[in-house]
Amino acid sequence: MNTAHKTLLYPLVALVVGAYFIFTGLSDAKDFLAPLVTAIILALLLIPLGNLMENKLNRLVSSLLSTFLLLLFSIGVFVLLSFQIKNFVDDWDKRNHDT
Repeated sequence: MNTAHKTLLYPLVALVVGAYFIFTGLSDAKDFLAPLVTAIILALLLIPLGNLMENKLNRLVSSLLSTFLLLLFSIGVFVLLSFQIKNFVDDWDKRNHDT
């Protein structure tokens, strides 16, 4: 094997082994990373609302209000999903008794 192949082989092996360890590490860390990424996305979605409210209110009040609005929105989505699941389960029982 000449030196040109060796100089190309070492970075490729390092890339493959590094990619394996990165994906294995990310797979093992998904229990920690999933809520963290969700929190980051929600925080980024609240930035425009916070900036809009900061023009009229101070930063503390706008932060608390935007967080409270996000909490209310999350509760609303949870309630909506709960009602939909309850209706689905009720319809499931009716369909099983009809057949």
